[in-house]
Amino acid sequence: AAMGAGVLQINLLIDTILASLAGSSAVSYLYYSDRIAQLPLGIIGVALGTALLPSLSKLETAKKDALVKHHLEKSLVLGCIFSIPASVAFLIIPELLIEAIFARGAFIESHVKNVALALTAYGLGVPAFIGVKVFQSSFFAMRDTITPFRISIFSVLVNIFLSIILMKYLGFFGIALATSISSYLTSTCYFLILLKKGRVSTNVLRSLYR
Repeated sequence: AAMGAGVLQINLLIDTILASLAGSSAVSYLYYSDRIAQLPLGIIGVALGTALLPSLSKLETAKKDALVKHHLEKSLVLGCIFSIPASVAFLIIPELLIEAIFARGAFIESHVKNVALALTAYGLGVPAFIGVKVFQSSFFAMRDTITPFRISIFSVLVNIFLSIILMKYLGFFGIALATSISSYLTSTCYFLILLKKGRVSTNVLRSLYR
């Protein structure tokens, strides 16, 4: 869990450094939007990862791969049940959320709009953020910390690469969007490796679709 949180913090640091090149206001836009986008991760993702790890560890020790798959897929679906509506809310009513939580007369209208714009970019990645948390628990239960470390490095490098490219065309919105895209690529890497290890199946994709 600490490793996952560390990657998110590193990516946020990267976002902040790059945003500073676009102006001090851009740093604030990304900071405030990230605080809101992190709420579902803190409430749902961390809770799922914390509850899932001990049960998966026991099942891995007992070599009960079928039950490992069941618990992992169930947790992934449960995470999406909560994270997808949160993501949709960030896309549909970002300004309302910003005004309700932060504005209170302190933000001018343009600031609210810009923070809301950044929130839509971060909001797209919420399901992926939570998916990463769930997938990491499976690797930790297998006592494999090397794979999550390597994927974390990959995530940071991809985020840097995409942020530099997208910020040239989309400004601070592109920086936030790069973080979401890199999170989906990261979760995809975890899924494919776990699929190969027999810890998940493609059937979970049908459940996610439903």
